[in-house]
Amino acid sequence: MNVDDDDVVVVEVRSLVVSNVKATSVELSWSLGDTRHVDVVQINQTRIDPESVSVYNASSNTSHTATRLSAGTEYEFYVQVQSGGKTARTNATRVTTGATPTDDLGLFSVSK
Repeated sequence: MNVDDDDVVVVEVRSLVVSNVKATSVELSWSLGDTRHVDVVQINQTRIDPESVSVYNASSNTSHTATRLSAGTEYEFYVQVQSGGKTARTNATRVTTGATPTDDLGLFSVSK
C-alpha cells in the first residue's frame, strides 16, 4: 500500500509567544511546525483568580488577540490544534495584564 504525503497527518504546534500585553488585551502567536490541513485552532484562556475558563476558535492559524480581559489579572493561555482526528497543544503560559486601561508602559510579567 502506498501512502501519499497528504494522507499522513502530522500535528505539531509550538512556540507560544505572548506580546503587547495591555490592561484588557494580549497578543498571542505560535508556529505550527509541519502541520498540514488544520481543522481547528483553539485558544484556551483561564482566569486564575477567580478561576474561569474560555475557549476561542482562532481566526488565524498562527495568531490571536485575546480581548475583554480584566486589568491587573493573571491569565493562563495555551493553543490547541486539531487535524485529522489528532490533537497537539503548546505548554501553558501565564501572563498578568496591566494594572489600568491606560497602562501602555508594557509593565507585565510572563511565566511558564
